[in-house]
Amino acid sequence: MGTSIAGHLSPAEVAQAQAIGSSMAALGNLSGGPARGFVFFAAFDGTNNDRTNLPLSGSPYPTNVANLYDQAVDASKTNPNLEARYYPGVGTGGQNGTLVNAAVSPTPAIHYAAEQALAHFAEQASKYLQGNPDATYADLSASAVGFSRGSATAVVFAQLLNERGLVLPDGTVVAPPGVAVIGLGLI
Repeated sequence: MGTSIAGHLSPAEVAQAQAIGSSMAALGNLSGGPARGFVFFAAFDGTNNDRTNLPLSGSPYPTNVANLYDQAVDASKTNPNLEARYYPGVGTGGQNGTLVNAAVSPTPAIHYAAEQALAHFAEQASKYLQGNPDATYADLSASAVGFSRGSATAVVFAQLLNERGLVLPDGTVVAPPGVAVIGLGLI
């Protein structure tokens, strides 16, 4: 089975494709600066993946989630309105579960990591709002990335933001339900 040509583009179709390509390329050159307000970046790793314990996964290399987290940490050094947090994957021990959770029962570990991220976001968002008196909950947003079962955790995290908003342990509401999720990468 080889490659075959299904058809040829007309000159008008070629011009249209080139115009679309140029428009897309221009988007990459926008320099609007950092996002307005506070952005919480949550990096949820996959099954048996922990950036601080690479042998657990059987790979000598960190995952893309771990690499994206490292990049977000680097970006936060010049943008104090960015907070990055990393969450090891299902099966990495403790509340993240063991081999049993990695194999057949990942749900408790998925919810644990999502709840941890929600608590961390609420804490950091509260600090941001206290330090920026003109800011409101509308200035808060989240971005998350997940790999493997970490993708499920990222989705649960986004769902919790939509359903609950941000609430501190003492019951203080930092943001009502519907906190904006401006990016969600599932690998």
